[in-house]
Amino acid sequence: MHKKSDSMLIKKLLSIRDEMLDRCTRDEITTLWSSWFEGKGVHEPYEWFRPRGERRFWAKYVWKDYVPPKYSFITWLALQGCLSTRDRLHFLENLDPACQLCRWEEESADHLFFKRPKTWAVWGKIMLWLGIARRSTTIRSVIKWAGRQIRGSYIVQMAKRIALMASVAIIWRTRNKVIFGGKTWDAVRVIFEIKEATYNILYSHFPHEQVLLHLPDR
Repeated sequence: MHKKSDSMLIKKLLSIRDEMLDRCTRDEITTLWSSWFEGKGVHEPYEWFRPRGERRFWAKYVWKDYVPPKYSFITWLALQGCLSTRDRLHFLENLDPACQLCRWEEESADHLFFKRPKTWAVWGKIMLWLGIARRSTTIRSVIKWAGRQIRGSYIVQMAKRIALMASVAIIWRTRNKVIFGGKTWDAVRVIFEIKEATYNILYSHFPHEQVLLHLPDR
């Protein structure tokens, strides 16, 4: 997480870190750095960071018949960088680009969902509930990581998919209520709504006792 006062160098280094964490585990990053330092020139690092045609890794993960379309759609927009956060609305005159929930820095999707402390508090509770120890810094990284995980029962895998997309959609909806509806941010309420949405979908597919056995409300 960078601060407004950080230099451009620090911001760029943090951006590089986040990009690497999006694509690799920490052990893989350590191996990459070691090979780059042992090699000569910058060809290998350049090839690694060079923009290529983007793989739509999220398509199979986002669109599932048991996930409400509104959750899939908002997550899909977020993954493509198409949510109407204020960093994308510079064409509007006299628009304050600052995050209206914290006034700390310019509102972007990464800031709104992961770098704003009150929002990260929501993610932290949801991740703990789902048994996810990884701390992600972008929506793409959390969805990409979740898509690779095949551990746990089918109920747990299903719950993770629902809860992660419900988190994106409900955080976005709450943000809009604060900005346009004059509501206040209530992290406890947001967490409750995410869990409620997840359990309601699971209960429509499995017996309550079976769901709570695999996913206790902690």
